[in-house]
Amino acid sequence: MMGQRLFAKRLSQEWKKKLGVARSVIDGWILLYFVIPAAVLLPILYHEDGKRLIITGALSFPSPLCCF
Repeated sequence: MMGQRLFAKRLSQEWKKKLGVARSVIDGWILLYFVIPAAVLLPILYHEDGKRLIITGALSFPSPLCCF
């Protein structure tokens, strides 16, 4: 086997193994209720806070380290 084919085969096997582990950790219900909504909402919230930070100079939520 040539080195490139062997590399591609082993890379494919490794990614399939990692995907199998991820599937066992994140089953369908967790994916449906937490991962998908977070993937949709977090970029929106991050973008909104970024705009607010530029406009007002402060984030919309207090930081716990700023209490002192």
